[in-house]
Amino acid sequence: MIQTAVDLGWLPSTVREVVCRVLRERPDPNNWSERPNILGEVQDRIHSCEWFEVYDIIEALHAKFTEYDRDRRRNKAARFSEEINDCFVQKGVGWQLVNGQVVARGDEAFETVVKKAAEVLDDSGRPTASSHFHEAIRDLSGRPDADLSGAIFHAMGALEAVARDLTGDPKATLGQVIKRHPELLPKPLDTAVSQ
Repeated sequence: MIQTAVDLGWLPSTVREVVCRVLRERPDPNNWSERPNILGEVQDRIHSCEWFEVYDIIEALHAKFTEYDRDRRRNKAARFSEEINDCFVQKGVGWQLVNGQVVARGDEAFETVVKKAAEVLDDSGRPTASSHFHEAIRDLSGRPDADLSGAIFHAMGALEAVARDLTGDPKATLGQVIKRHPELLPKPLDTAVSQ
């Protein structure tokens, strides 16, 4: 993360500014030389923070790169994302940087299904279902712990919104939709979902 930011043209003091802001720490006023002092300070702060704070720092660095890109018509945020994601894959880290957010990464099949489902919901004119789906993914990616009950709640909300839309029954609960339209889901999935 630090090396990528430096490779993309930032001084260690710029990285320190972001790191200290995220960690709510005051930069060491005695460190004034970029190398080795400020660079060492940044490395020490990152090595001593909680694991999930590293992801907060990655997101903040990405946001700063995005801001920098807007001002200068560059594409360093995309390069930063690529480098971070390559590192995550190489090191076997189960997270990925997507649209400036570090989110949980599943296996390849899971990622393909999630990406396709998000695209279909976004493009289908179903804002309620899409909103629930994206919220479920955010809940799965909660740090330091995933919000599993929130993820289930929002996933079921997305399913209910789509079921209402498909059946033209905008007020029915998911259980009511399944009872009225038993052909929607195969058995025994219909019973499990309605309960």
